[in-house]
Formats: sequence, structure tokens, C-alpha cells
Amino acid sequence: LWLRHNTKNSRAAKDLGKALRANRTLTILKLYNTEECKEIAIQVYEGLKWNRSLVELRMTMSELESDVAKTLGEALQVNTTLEKLELPLHRIKVEDMNYISQVLKFNKTLKTIYIDNCDSEEFHYLPLDILKEDAKGESSFSKALGINKSIDHLSIRGNFIMQNNPLRILKALKRNRTISRLSLKSTILEIESFKMLAEVIKSNKTIKKLRMKKCPIQEEGTRVLGEAIKINNTIELLDLEESCIGKEDMAILAEALMANRAITELSLSRNEISHAVVEYISGALRTNNQLVKLDLSNNYLNEEAIVYICEALKTNKKLRELNLSSNKADKTGAKAVAEMLAANDTLAVLNLESNGIRREGIDFILEALKVNKALVMLDLRGNFAKLRETHASHLATRNFVLKY
Repeated sequence: LWLRHNTKNSRAAKDLGKALRANRTLTILKLYNTEECKEIAIQVYEGLKWNRSLVELRMTMSELESDVAKTLGEALQVNTTLEKLELPLHRIKVEDMNYISQVLKFNKTLKTIYIDNCDSEEFHYLPLDILKEDAKGESSFSKALGINKSIDHLSIRGNFIMQNNPLRILKALKRNRTISRLSLKSTILEIESFKMLAEVIKSNKTIKKLRMKKCPIQEEGTRVLGEAIKINNTIELLDLEESCIGKEDMAILAEALMANRAITELSLSRNEISHAVVEYISGALRTNNQLVKLDLSNNYLNEEAIVYICEALKTNKKLRELNLSSNKADKTGAKAVAEMLAANDTLAVLNLESNGIRREGIDFILEALKVNKALVMLDLRGNFAKLRETHASHLATRNFVLKY
């Protein structure tokens, strides 16, 4: 059940709370636009105390006030079914977060918790009172993460973490042994926080998915992250989309990826990768035998860059999905793709959407499919040519998806 554009209505709030107490089938409840609806939040959390079916709850509020936080804490203490809690917040006080933190130490069912501004694509300053330290240099939330044994997905994206306020949550992850997915989307990390993240990557053995989309990585941060990636053997997915990675920084990361033996999915989308950087990536593709999925979309890669990548894939026997959408393959790049497909027998999914490929280039690629039997999905949308009937009849004879 999704409820949007909610307004203040005490009677409706109470009715919703009563319904949650009695209902035994609803598993997902998402309440959007409840910024000014404190009463709704309280009644929902009261209902959560008795509900035994809900596994996912999202509550959008502008501020987690004390009485709301206390009610939520009480609900999490007795509820035994909720696995995912999303709280896109804009204001939160340390004393209010304590209610939730204390419960997280001992809650055995909650697996995913979002405390961020994930409705926004822009950066926002979120008060960091939830990380306020005690006399021992720890916050209640970070201590809870160090003790909790059930949460496996933590998202703290959209927070500005400054050098004079180190990311204590990351410090707690050195002790945590259950979180497998960490999202730092749209988070500004100063060098001290990058060093802490590197320590987590080196020591934590449970994090398998690390998302750092829109998390700028430059200079010293790249070096410490690269050194950590070299020795990490547990992270399988690394998302560095739109991370402002420069030429020198990419060289460091490419070297790290050559040494890494765990990462199977990598996104470098929207980084305006230069020709020199493509050479580093191509080198990594020649030596890395673990990478299964690679996203290089929206990088303005020209024909020559596409050629470099395709040459590397002629000998690569592991990659199964490649996203080259929104680049500039054109005729030369399309011909290189065709030659690669004729030689490669492992790539299964290829996205060439919006690459400026015209009729001749399309013909090159589709002719190669008469030889290639591994590809099962090809995306050619947004290019400048129509499909010939001869190609359409050939593709109709095989198990194949063509997006055109």
C-alpha cells in the first residue's frame, strides 16, 4: 500500500493505526509526503507494535520529534516481522536518535535501514547530531551498529561528512559482521573519512556491495581507496557512477582492479572518461578474470575509445554484460563491436543505445550475430538506422532480445 500527498487528519491517522493492528496480510506500507503529519507517524508506529505481517515501512518526515522517535523505538523493540525501515529525514536530534539506536543493539529482524534524504538528487546539509560522540568518542548510533547482528543493508547517503567530524559510522563497521550492502551516495568524504573507509574495506569481511554514486573521489582519497581495493577479497559490486574521477585517479583505480580478485560488477558511468583512461580500463579487462558486469555509459567515449575496449574483449572470457550507451561509437566503433562479437563467446548483454550508429554500422553488428551465438540481448535504441528485413528474419530464428 502506497499513500501519497497526506495531510493532517487525526481521525484518518487513528483509523490507519487501528487497521495496522488488525491486518494480517499487508507486507509493504509506504507513506509519502507526510512531512507535517506527526499524528500519522505516531499511529502507524503504535500499530506496528501489534502488527505481525509488515516487513517493509517507509515514512517520509521533515523531523523525527521526540514523541515520534520514542514510539518508533518502542515499536521496534516488540515488533518481530519488520525487515526494512526507510526514514528519509531532514532533521534529527541526538536524543531522539538514541531511542532507535538502543533498540538496534538488540533487534533481531531489521535487515535494511535508510537514514537519508534519498528523495533528492541534490546535496543537502543534514545535521550530524546522530553522530555526536560521548566521552569515549563514540555515538549511540555507531555503537548500535557495532553490536547489531541483523542489519545487512545500511544507507547514509546524502550526508556531508567534514574532516573535523569523522564518519563514526564507518568506524563502527570495522566491528560489524552483518552489513553486506553499504550506500554512500551523494556523500562528501574528506580525506580522514576516506582513510577510515579504506580501513573498513581492508578489515570488514561481510560488505559485498559498495555504492559511492555521486561521491567525489580525488587525489589522496583515490590512493587510499585503491590500496584497499587491491587487497579486499569480499566486495563484489562497486558503484562509482558520477564520482568525478580524473585521469591520474583512474590510473590508480585501474591498477587496483587488475590486482583485485573479487569485484564482479563495476560502474564507471558518467565520469567523462578520457582516452588515456580507456587505455587503463582496457588493460584491466585483459588481465581481470572476475569482472562480469561493466557500465561505461554516458562517458562521451569516441570511436577510438570504443575500439580499445572491443580489442580487450576479444580475449576476455568472463564479462557477460557491457553498457556502452550514450557514447559515440559511430561507424568505426560499430565495426570494432562487430569484430569483437565475432571473436567473443561469453558476452551475453550489450547496450549500445544512443551511440550515433547509422545503417552501415548497424549492418556490421547484426552480421556478426550470424557468427556469435552467446549474445542474448542487444540494445540499439536511439541510433540512426532501420532494421533490414534480412536481419529481422535471421534474429527471429534464435532466442534473442533486440531493443530497437
